[in-house]
Parts: sequence; C-alpha cells; structure tokens
Amino acid sequence: METNFNSVNTYTASQKASVLSENKPEEKKPLKKEKKEKDIYNDSPLRKLGFLDEYGEALRPILSASKNPVVKNLPNLAYIPASAYMLADVIDKYQKGEDGTGEKPSVKMGVRQAMYQGLVSIAAPVAVVKGVHKLTDKFAGRISGKIPGIIKDKASSAFKTINKNKTINKFLSKAGMPAKVAGALISIAAISTLSKPIDFAADKLFKFVVDPLMGINKKEDK
Repeated sequence: METNFNSVNTYTASQKASVLSENKPEEKKPLKKEKKEKDIYNDSPLRKLGFLDEYGEALRPILSASKNPVVKNLPNLAYIPASAYMLADVIDKYQKGEDGTGEKPSVKMGVRQAMYQGLVSIAAPVAVVKGVHKLTDKFAGRISGKIPGIIKDKASSAFKTINKNKTINKFLSKAGMPAKVAGALISIAAISTLSKPIDFAADKLFKFVVDPLMGINKKEDK
C-alpha cells in the first residue's frame, strides 16, 4: 500500500507539473529591429558629387582668367558628374517606390526626389556661392583699406616668395583677383560646412510638408 501511495503521489506531481507547463504563457521574444538600408546617394561620400557644380561656380571667377581652355572650362565640366549623380538618385528612388522594396516603381517618388535634389544640390548651394561672392566683392576694398600698417608690413614678408614667382604675381595683380580668390575659398568652405544642415532642413521640409502634399507615405523603419 505504501508503494502504491508513493506511486500515486509521483504521478499526481508529474501531472500537475505537466498541466502547469501547458498553462504557462509563452514568453514573447523581443522583436529585432530591422536595420535601415543605407542610401548611398545621400548617406555616403557619393553625396559630395552633388556639390561639384557649386565648387566649379565658386572657382569660376578665378579659372576664367586662365588662358588654358581646359582650365577655363572646368566649372562647366563639373556639371557632368554632378548631373549624373542627381539623375542616378532620381532613378534609384523611382525604382524603389514608396515602400522602398523596388516591387512597385513610383513616378511620384522620382518627381519628389528631383525636387529634393533641385533644392539641396542646386538652389541652396548656388545661393550660398552667389551670396559669398557678392559680400567679398562689396567689402574687399573696405577691409583692405582698414588694415593697420604694422600688420601690412608683417604680412608683406610672407608674400616675398609669391612675389618672386612672376606667374603667380602676375595672376594676383589682376584687377579684383585677391577678392575673387578670397570669395572662392570662403564659398567652398561655406558649402562644405553647410551641406549637412541644408540636407537636414530639406529632409524635415519634405517629410512634414512636401510629402503629405504629394500624398506620399514612405515606409518608415520603427
């Protein structure tokens, strides 16, 4: 009888454990966050190609003074890779469509990206370049006239090497050339510095204003 009693107890305990195991709610595994696919046209060094035409425009006042036809036309040639980059980005967004899968190409997304590139790669950088050139042309004479003589004397020694070079000296002696060089350097620095803020502002503008107006509901990674 004792053996049977222990057997019953063992069976009962085993049965209870089985019932508890069946009724125990399954633990939900945390969903893995899908990695967002990198956009090589906007999130890689390839993005710099979109500013080549602006770099060319920044240097145009200087390069146009050259007698070499290739050097003189470098600003125009810079439009070729820049335009190829922008066209490739528009085609890429058209093919991927609104959901980004590529299963359903969208003309609307192509138009949207063309507008986006027109803003971040053409309109905004051109405004920066033109603005800097106007400011340097306007204030170059005033600034140079207000530089103290002591500073001019000390700075003059730094340009002795340049003065010995007849080609460079002749180049810089042209009317307004120092201001043009300053404008070109400042323009390039401004474009490089402001490129990310411009892209960020444009992203927000399109996400909250342009996309809703165009009826675009892009798939967002949560």
